[in-house]
Amino acid sequence: MAPASGAHLAYPRALLKLSGEAFAGDRGAGGGIDFGVIDHLGDELKRVAGVGVQLGLVVGGGNILRGTAASEQGMDRVSADYMGMLATVINALALQDILEKKVIDHPSCPGFDGWAVTLWKGSKAPVGKPLLQTATI
Repeated sequence: MAPASGAHLAYPRALLKLSGEAFAGDRGAGGGIDFGVIDHLGDELKRVAGVGVQLGLVVGGGNILRGTAASEQGMDRVSADYMGMLATVINALALQDILEKKVIDHPSCPGFDGWAVTLWKGSKAPVGKPLLQTATI
C-alpha cells in the first residue's frame, strides 16, 4: 500500500506488539476479551494502514492466561506456557476476525509485501518454544 498522496512516511513499516491485557480493556490481566476494545483497535489499525504504513502485529495472551502465573500456582511450567500460547492464538483469531470485517488486507503469516497488516498468530506457538514470552520473540 502506497502512502497517501503527498505524504512522506518516516517509517513505512512498523512492528506492533499488542499486550493481551489490551484485549481485556479495563478488566486487565485475566479479564478475557472485550470485543468493543478489539473493534476500536481495528479502527485504529485501519486508520494507520490507510495512510500507507505496513503493520506487523504480534499478539500476547495475558488477558486469558499467563504461563508464569499458572506455574507459580503449581502447574508444570512447560504445560502452563503451552496454555499461554493458545491464549495468544485465541486473541489473534479475535483480531483477525475484526480486521476481515473492516476489510483490511492481511495475511496471517510472514512475507507481507503488498499487504497493509500482517498478523503473526501465536508468535511462539508454531516454533514450540515454552519459557519465552511473545515480547522476546
